[in-house]
Amino acid sequence: ASTLALVVFTIGFGGAVLFITVRAVNGDATLGSVILVLTAGQQLHNQIGGVLASSADLFRIVETMRHFAW
Repeated sequence: ASTLALVVFTIGFGGAVLFITVRAVNGDATLGSVILVLTAGQQLHNQIGGVLASSADLFRIVETMRHFAW
């Protein structure tokens, strides 16, 4: 599931970077817009990674609790 989430994010982020770069080359967007997309994408990537790591930790905790509940 985490690999699929990162693949979907990577495709979406790549599309956003391509879209804003094409707009910037055509003069419809500024350099600041390109930098904003890159920065926001990096922050979103970090947040997704944090959520995936936390969910993995939660799964391990639940499995440990099931083991001790027997």
